[in-house]
Amino acid sequence: MKTYNIVLYTLLFFVSSQVSAVLPDPTQQVADTKIFTTVVEDKQKKIESLKEKNNELQEKNVAFLREIKSSAQEVKSSIVVVKGELTQNPQNEFANRQLALLNERDQVLKEKPLVWEKIITQVDNHIRYLTEYLEDPDFKKYKNDLLKDTTAYSFEYFQQVHQWMVDQEKKVADLKEKLKNSSVGLESRKRTAIATVEAHEKKAKEFGQEGKRVVSGSFVFDAQQRTRLWKLEQELFQDKKQIDELKIEEIEYKIDILKTKQLIARLRRDIIKEVISTVKSAIQISEADVSFARDELEKKKQQSFVIRNRYRQEIEKLTLLQKKQDQALTIASKQYNVGLDKELDDWSKEPKETVAAYLGLYIVGNLNDQVLLIKRKKDLLNAQLALEEEKMRYQGIIIEAKDSFRKIVSGVSFSEEQVTQEKKKYDGLKAELKATDVDIAARQSSAIELLTRQKRALDEIKKKREELQKSISTMFRHNAREYNQCIELINSAQEKIRAQIDISNKVVSTYVDVTNTMGKTTHQIDFITSELARVPVVWHRPEYAITWEGINNIPVDVQAFVADITSHLMQINLSDIVKSFAVIYQQPGRIFWWFIKLAVLILFLFIFKMYLPTIISILFRVPEIGWAIRTSCLLLAALLTFIQRYFLWFFLWIFCFAALFFYTFANPYVYVFFYLVTIVYLLYFAYRFIIHIALFNKKHDYVFWTSAFDQRFVFILSTLLYATIIILFFRQAFILGNYRRSELPTILLAINFIIFQISLIALIAKELILSIIPTKTECWRFIHSYIDRYYYLILMLVIAIIVMSNPYVGFGRLVLYLLIRIIYTILICIGLFWLHLLFKKVTSHIFFSHEQETAKERFAQSKTWYGLSVIGIFLAFIFIGVLLIAKVWSWPEVLNNITNWEDFIGLLKTPFMLEKTENPISFYSVLHILSFIVSGTFVAFAVNYFVLGRIYDILAVDSGVRNTVSSLIRYLIITTAIILGFKAVGLVSLVTYIVGALIIGIGWVIKDPIGDVLAYFIILVQRPVKIGDYVQLDNDTNGVVRKITPRSVVIRKKNSNTIIIPNNHVISRPITNWNYVRGFAAFDDIIITISYDADPTETRNLLLKILDENNYILRHPKPVVRLDNFAEYGYEFMVRGYVSSNYVLDMWDIASDIRLAIVKGLKENDIKIAVPIRLLYDKKNSMPKE
Repeated sequence: MKTYNIVLYTLLFFVSSQVSAVLPDPTQQVADTKIFTTVVEDKQKKIESLKEKNNELQEKNVAFLREIKSSAQEVKSSIVVVKGELTQNPQNEFANRQLALLNERDQVLKEKPLVWEKIITQVDNHIRYLTEYLEDPDFKKYKNDLLKDTTAYSFEYFQQVHQWMVDQEKKVADLKEKLKNSSVGLESRKRTAIATVEAHEKKAKEFGQEGKRVVSGSFVFDAQQRTRLWKLEQELFQDKKQIDELKIEEIEYKIDILKTKQLIARLRRDIIKEVISTVKSAIQISEADVSFARDELEKKKQQSFVIRNRYRQEIEKLTLLQKKQDQALTIASKQYNVGLDKELDDWSKEPKETVAAYLGLYIVGNLNDQVLLIKRKKDLLNAQLALEEEKMRYQGIIIEAKDSFRKIVSGVSFSEEQVTQEKKKYDGLKAELKATDVDIAARQSSAIELLTRQKRALDEIKKKREELQKSISTMFRHNAREYNQCIELINSAQEKIRAQIDISNKVVSTYVDVTNTMGKTTHQIDFITSELARVPVVWHRPEYAITWEGINNIPVDVQAFVADITSHLMQINLSDIVKSFAVIYQQPGRIFWWFIKLAVLILFLFIFKMYLPTIISILFRVPEIGWAIRTSCLLLAALLTFIQRYFLWFFLWIFCFAALFFYTFANPYVYVFFYLVTIVYLLYFAYRFIIHIALFNKKHDYVFWTSAFDQRFVFILSTLLYATIIILFFRQAFILGNYRRSELPTILLAINFIIFQISLIALIAKELILSIIPTKTECWRFIHSYIDRYYYLILMLVIAIIVMSNPYVGFGRLVLYLLIRIIYTILICIGLFWLHLLFKKVTSHIFFSHEQETAKERFAQSKTWYGLSVIGIFLAFIFIGVLLIAKVWSWPEVLNNITNWEDFIGLLKTPFMLEKTENPISFYSVLHILSFIVSGTFVAFAVNYFVLGRIYDILAVDSGVRNTVSSLIRYLIITTAIILGFKAVGLVSLVTYIVGALIIGIGWVIKDPIGDVLAYFIILVQRPVKIGDYVQLDNDTNGVVRKITPRSVVIRKKNSNTIIIPNNHVISRPITNWNYVRGFAAFDDIIITISYDADPTETRNLLLKILDENNYILRHPKPVVRLDNFAEYGYEFMVRGYVSSNYVLDMWDIASDIRLAIVKGLKENDIKIAVPIRLLYDKKNSMPKE
């Protein structure tokens, strides 16, 4: 136990020395420490520390500012003194150096209180933000304010919430960018602080505190000057160092505030997402609302039309006025010979040094400014006109978006074509908006350029006034009237330019409003486009598809039909029938044509009856040109044979049908009764036809279907015929009942079509399908067995697909959507499976060398790395498959929205544990930690292979020492990597708790393995056994130590069998180690008994000689031969020899050679080995025998 304690204390000291810099204070009370703290608890601790910091800053504030003020006054006094010295001697290098240092320090001292004030402000603001957050950490009040405590919301409010969501997303992105920039600024500031210290150290070497010479150019300072300059440098350095520390502290507080703001912004964004979901489900928009909005829009359009018309009229007036002013400007330009160019617009044109030239320039420039003012007014009207048009466009987009959103939320099923049409409409509007935006941007840029030129013209005209005032005593000395006129023209032009500037500012502001309005319009289009993108078009059903309401109304519709039939039958009497025939006789023309049509029909049927036997005989005699033609002829012959047999009955039905339809009766129930009677009539003949066709098929050697399918075919054909007759004629009768709102006719038509499809599928028997599928390959055999086992399940699935795909059921698009994605999913799974097998095969060749049918490891632990590689590749393919399948199915939305690397990283950073803590756990953090572990493993391998390996080669270190050192280094590096990984993700505090939890939870379960691990370290430290030692634990357990692992010691016996011994057994039991002491080892003592007839001294000398002659027996220590005992049969000698530790494994062979040599030497010297002698007595002869 003492050894265990020593090892345990050593390990604890080692671990504590490695992680003391990153783990929490171990002296802290456990009761005051939590493993996981929530965000609220973290912020509470943060605000407490900030309040303490704030109190500390307030206490230091007065003293700090007083100290800075005192230092600043001292520096200013010194600057005054030094400047006085420079006034007397400007070339004084020492004074110049002093002044430079003092000025630099003065700037630093001025900046200090500003940074100090920023720190106080940052702390106060952070406390305020945290206080507001902690008052409502769940943002319940914020959420309630957004929801407004109502059950219904307007579309406008939903748009407003959506805009809030966009703004909040932008705010989160801005805060993220600011946080990134602040982090970069912090690193830059830290580098600046380091550079300041390094620069000061460099200057310390240059100036030298111990009287070194300081040379500046051609000037050499004396000791007193050096001391003064060094003092100023020291003071400046201390101030710079302090301000660097303050700036770093200020940036750190700024980063903390940004993190808090980012947290609040993200939480509010999540709240707005929840609110959007709630509001969207509670929006109520009716057609009346849209109609009312359109009416309101029409009123606004009328008002806007009036406003735009007024703008256009004003533009026309200004255009006419501009033409007049242009004419006057052109005349004046020609009269005074002043060119109309940009120099005139800018007032940069210089006149000749004459009164007339000055006066002409000012007259033309004034007229030009009048024209420019009119143009600016037109520009303003055009901008206002564009703004009014964009406002109307925005209002129109709102109405269109509202109508589209009404269709989305009202449950109206959108087809893909309708959704595409809606998207195209908004895409067209957006394209128009982009074209308009380019035009508006060009106008705005032109207006800004004009504004710049006008401001420049205003400056130029001020210069012109100054020049004019200077020339009053020279050029205008005798022309006062012209001078006054020029001053008036300049004043007038100046007012016009100022008016242009005011109008241009309004133009720019108006175009900004236009741009903002267009941005709002674009946002509306993007909003409704995104909503249209979420419309599930796969659920769209055609308008003629049956509904659940129609299915539920089937009993009601049938009951109403039966009631109408019964009521009509009850009302029939003889007088009504007589009246009906009387009405018919009153129309002789129609009766005549009716008889003609019937006569023609009877004639046709008579001719058909005459030639029917001939046609049948011809069909039977058709030669066997082909199977299809022969079968068709026989089928037609079977049908005509049946008609021939029941021709009279068919003639009666056809005659009644023609008689009813050649003459239209006013009462529809005549036809209704005919259809209902027809159902019974034709059902009988359908039954007779089934029997006829079955007998015909049997008579002609099963020409239509085989005998094995006889019952199946008869059953399916009879079902199809019966269902078709009933559904078809009942549907026609029901339609004549004029039930317009009923869906029963459509439902009956759908049922009939579905029965027909199912009948066709049912005709395909299982045996037929299995006979078609080949069984040559493994794949086809699998398909064959799969269909054989699950045929009826597959059949039901196919029937379900057919039923759902029926146009009248209306789920064909959904079925196609599901089938395509199921096929894609299967292909993805198969492809990834084959890729996984391929990668697995390639990895196998990387880690193993294959020779014939065996595989050999290429390096140590190849199996482990191969297993890890296979698992890693498997998990990677699973993740890729999940992403691809999510893209195929467009679900879940989180995976489907991944379009770039940033989205993927954002998904990995989504926390799945400890979500409400400061450092939640996500897949990203887990992968981050694993990357540190993998990197640590590679670093450990590199250190052992490239560093320690070369050291071992140079120093020829023992293999046991190599293994010990390499293991310790490997575990040290990997442990450090794990700790650094937890620290990188902000979970370093968990290391202690994780280790403690693992020790407490697993300790009892893995007590023996822990004992083995501790014993492993004891073996590494004390080294009772080493790799290569020959050891023995008991009679059956002995061999050479081949490997020492944390769990066990691997021993290989002389017969090459391997024994695994737990480490705990090695140190807790006696063990014989022939190599423990370096140098030599004795083989097992040889015991030999010599006869009492021999001389013991001679025998001893002979044995020593034999040992001495063996080359493997060491001379030092000397071999031992002694007389141990006087045994029963002779002298008992003990022989012991020592061999080198290098021959420990050969000592049994050496001992064998010694025994052989002893036997040979004893024989040569006629010394007998004592053997037992037994006397046998014969009772008859009483003589002893040997």
